Amino acid sequence: MKDYNEMASAVLRRRELYEASKRTSRRKIFILMLCTVLFSTVTISVCGIFGIIKEKNIYQKAAEKGEDIKNTDKEGNFAYEDLSYLSDKEALCVEDELTDDPKVNIYNKMLNTVDYINCMCLTMKTSMLYEYITTVEFSMDIDAGVSYESVKHEDTVISETYSKDGNMVYVDNTNRTYENNYLPTYSREDTPYIPLGDRIVNGDDGLPCYSYRRNITNCPLASYCIVPQEITFSYLKDFDKWEIVQEDATYLGRDCICIEGVPSPYIAEKHGVDSFCMTVDRQSGILLSFQGLKNGGIVCYTLVTECSFENLSEIKKFDVSDYEGYTEGYRR
Repeated sequence: MKDYNEMASAVLRRRELYEASKRTSRRKIFILMLCTVLFSTVTISVCGIFGIIKEKNIYQKAAEKGEDIKNTDKEGNFAYEDLSYLSDKEALCVEDELTDDPKVNIYNKMLNTVDYINCMCLTMKTSMLYEYITTVEFSMDIDAGVSYESVKHEDTVISETYSKDGNMVYVDNTNRTYENNYLPTYSREDTPYIPLGDRIVNGDDGLPCYSYRRNITNCPLASYCIVPQEITFSYLKDFDKWEIVQEDATYLGRDCICIEGVPSPYIAEKHGVDSFCMTVDRQSGILLSFQGLKNGGIVCYTLVTECSFENLSEIKKFDVSDYEGYTEGYRR
């Protein structure tokens, strides 16, 4: 693994170049549209312009014609592994759906990490939240319904999220505000196991619909590593596009699995990457590291730097007296 400072600098440089490229493209498109409007001899009405923008994509058109999306999706944007044979309404956990395919097993475990964790302290560094590198610290006891999350830039705490007794409090340290009932909170009773074959199904419009389990850590940013359902769906749903390259890796003292692959064209364009690699905790399915690459260079990453499956200290709880001078805000 590369030296952290070098990796962070490389990520920022590539992100700046990528964003600059996008801004240049947008300016060119705007200028082209402006020239068209100013110099064209044909008058285009406002309704006509919006009609062009809202033109239905190939998948919506296929759905209207009753065509199978698999016959329409020639580039694999929405391709996914058919796991309908695993659909079992009586399945209660990942172990009930274990197969001979290690890909299926790690994929399913990554979608169900909440079944393998309770108390946890974890620290991650990531380039995927802001235009600068942030450090996110998590501390939780799921069964007790208590959690704490903080986001730092260098030595400055940008924000904090507390959860206890069904109330999530968000603290914005930049604007010196705090907000009660920031998001709904969930417990284990709110997130039953979803059979693997039911995780991705075709909707009425022919497009895939994804089923997510509740984030019962009650830490909003846990989806980047502790509950990585979105990343799993985005990068691993098409089993032909990735491989397990090492089944016996070790990271932070944990037994891990290393994955490498290429994203679908849709994800490649959306995230600005052409390949990726992951390190996954074998026992829990937690994503310990993720790197999105472009031409061999790191474009974005998430890296767990500390991880303990036991709370070694008391979880920090919200106390309004700690935020003297802060204003209570309300969710709009």
